[in-house]
Amino acid sequence: MLFRSLLASGKSSRLIRNVREKQRLVTSINTEVLAEKWPGFFQIYASMPVEKWEKARNAIFAELRRFQTEKVPEEDRKSVV
Repeated sequence: MLFRSLLASGKSSRLIRNVREKQRLVTSINTEVLAEKWPGFFQIYASMPVEKWEKARNAIFAELRRFQTEKVPEEDRKSVV
């Protein structure tokens, strides 16, 4: 799934690059699609110190909003295909 890969597959993905590496808000972050059991269910899960919870949540939602407002660069699409 392209969306899942862009978000959290590999070091060039948005959540890992921006939320984990750049902002250092989480120690790990990943996504999962559970379409077989729950069609349409998509989850993001992360580990972080409790004091970083609110900033991490806001940063994750900001990355999700970017998909609504910005085109995904061709280089990003090619890196996950």
